[in-house]
Amino acid sequence: MAGLTWCERRMRVRGVKLAGATDLSLPIEDHPLVLAGSTIWASTGFYSSVQPTRVMVPTGCGGVYSIHAVVHWKIGDLFRFLPETRDGNYFITQLAKNGSVSGDLREARTIDAPMIPARITRQDIVWEAELEANNYIEVLISCEVRDQEIMDLYDDLFGSTWRYRLEHWLTVRRLGKLV
Repeated sequence: MAGLTWCERRMRVRGVKLAGATDLSLPIEDHPLVLAGSTIWASTGFYSSVQPTRVMVPTGCGGVYSIHAVVHWKIGDLFRFLPETRDGNYFITQLAKNGSVSGDLREARTIDAPMIPARITRQDIVWEAELEANNYIEVLISCEVRDQEIMDLYDDLFGSTWRYRLEHWLTVRRLGKLV
């Protein structure tokens, strides 16, 4: 298993670590993040390109899992977040289990406004959960646009070069069996 430390290989880690990037048009609401891109490491059965928004627990691998999602909201290379773009947008990243954000997943959510004058807003979610076989995890993203006129003005002036790019990493790692 490339990408794992000696200790992780020795402990027979079960799970998956994925990385990817995508360009976005705003606004978006509760959009499942397509996780396709690079598979850093993976145990058999956790990720399939047939369902590219999900990490699913395979049969026989139920247990307690650590889930770490990292999302970078980036603005075009020549731009920085300004008050005009910051005040118009809020970035939301949250985890969903089996398509739902209810129950204890309400705490697996982050809401941020862009930092000025940065080019990247980073969001991290770390969550531990009991997952059974065939349970699946998705990363949902949203961006609320409060001032569409500003967005339209930037589109007219700069075209798509100023738009957002999303870079993401998701690690789902089995900690142990349920007892």
